[in-house]
Amino acid sequence: MTTKTEIMDQKRKRYRRAHVIWFAVFFIAWIIRSALKLFELDLPLLENMLLLILIISVAVQAFYALKDNMLAIELRKDPHLKEAMNDELVQLNELKAWKAAFFSLIGYIIFVALLSMFIDFNDLMSIFITALIIGFGTYNSVAFVLNR
Repeated sequence: MTTKTEIMDQKRKRYRRAHVIWFAVFFIAWIIRSALKLFELDLPLLENMLLLILIISVAVQAFYALKDNMLAIELRKDPHLKEAMNDELVQLNELKAWKAAFFSLIGYIIFVALLSMFIDFNDLMSIFITALIIGFGTYNSVAFVLNR
C-alpha cells in the first residue's frame, strides 16, 4: 500500500521527468533550427515542422511546470506532507539545481555574446526565450537527477 507521501513523490518525479524529456526535445529542435538559420538553408517545410515542435514542447513544459507548482501548493497546505516532502536533502538538491540553472543561464548569455561578435542576431526575443527555457530546463534536469 502506498502512502500519500509516496504518491506525491511519484507525481513530482513524473512531472519533472516529463519536463526534462520535453526540454530535451525543445533543445534538439532549437539546435537544428539555429543551424538551418546559421547556414541560411531554405527548407520551409522543415522549418515549419521545427517551429511546430518548438511550440508544442514549450506548451508541454509550461503544462508540467504548472502541474509541479500546483503540487507544491498542495504540499504547503498539509504540514505533515510538507515536512515529509521537503526535508534537508530535498532543500539542498533544490539549491544545487538553482545554482546549476543560474550558471547555465550565465553560460548561455556569454556564449550568445561571443557568438554575436561574428553573427548578427535579428531575433532577440528568441534568444531571451531560449535563455529562460535553458534556465528552467537545467533546474528541472538537475533537480530530477539529484532527487532520484
